[in-house]
Amino acid sequence: MEKNNTNFKKMAIELNLSEKYLRLILANDQNIELYELKEIYESLEKHNRKVILDNWNTIALKKAKRIDSIYQAKNVYHNTLTSSKAHKIASKKWQKYSRLEIKKAKNFNEIFQAYGSSPPGSKEKMDALLKWIRISKTCAEIKLIFNETQENNNKKTIVLKKWYNLAKSKDEILDLYNHAIGTKFEIAILKKLKSNFK
Repeated sequence: MEKNNTNFKKMAIELNLSEKYLRLILANDQNIELYELKEIYESLEKHNRKVILDNWNTIALKKAKRIDSIYQAKNVYHNTLTSSKAHKIASKKWQKYSRLEIKKAKNFNEIFQAYGSSPPGSKEKMDALLKWIRISKTCAEIKLIFNETQENNNKKTIVLKKWYNLAKSKDEILDLYNHAIGTKFEIAILKKLKSNFK
């Protein structure tokens, strides 16, 4: 027994953890936050990582199976290794709860929230964007969407098309033109400006 305690103390020192905290990890305590385990894992030398990895995966898997919200799904997803089973479960549940949030969204602010909560690069993200564009009714709203999506050329094109249809006043068309410089819409917007405001 004394030898086991000595080995345990040695392990705690080597891992730079308190004995109490190491006992919680080895007991797969569900109160331990995944981001803490991730930080510990990443701070360890490679030869020490196995001790934490098995328990991190076990704790994460239990948390993944109990996910019932986007927040929980994102937490597990971002704080697990991409190769882990917990990560894969969290990814699917993140998509599932995103779809529900998108379907439930009825107004501009709700779909804005759903878009921001959707997994990057996912079908759900694109579905949220398309619904967000459909819901938008003013140039100010579509400009906000443009600012959120301008890094992606495909998304930017979809947004500019809606903005082109919404812009009516000279100031709105000029604002649109300034944001569309260098895109395929630039010439069409210039023509719209000249034909409406000679």
